[in-house]
Amino acid sequence: RDPEDEALLDGEKPLLEMDLVELSSHNVGSAEAEADAILHAPEKLKCVQESRLDIQSQTGFAHEARRRRHTAQFGKPLPRQPEACRGKVRETVRPGGVVIAGACPVNVRTRQKYELEEERLLYDSCRWTMARLPVGKGRRAVLVDNYYAARTTDRKTAIENNRMLRRLFEAASSRGPVPGIICIDANRPLD
Repeated sequence: RDPEDEALLDGEKPLLEMDLVELSSHNVGSAEAEADAILHAPEKLKCVQESRLDIQSQTGFAHEARRRRHTAQFGKPLPRQPEACRGKVRETVRPGGVVIAGACPVNVRTRQKYELEEERLLYDSCRWTMARLPVGKGRRAVLVDNYYAARTTDRKTAIENNRMLRRLFEAASSRGPVPGIICIDANRPLD
């Protein structure tokens, strides 16, 4: 039997007959500072680029998301780095980072064990994450990639951004005939 036929027999709607998936994309500069705007957005799924979250901030954002009946899927936490400011050294988080938030009952938490080399490289960049958006009764899913490219300031960064974009599209296309969404802040024109 065809899995699509089995799903229809179980009363699950085919993907094309489902309600629309409402999605918003936010480039916020800091997910902690903009948590209210992100988590109050009416869309069920929110892709956030330039979240600037280290491991401690991810924990805080996840707590705030749960409090507001959301689940969150984070990219790799950003490292803290020292920064000199007016003769004092303080720790800061560099630009980057991504998070996908889903309003309950949508659970976007996905196991972060990547088998493809492209996905491992993307995750290690701290600029990508992927989540499964359950559809119907949850047996099927739409795959959502969220990527934030570095600001292109020189030739070396431009070349690395092109490599990462190629990896992103290779990873997304390697999954076969699976519905997918790519949220992206490419920081460059996409031809």
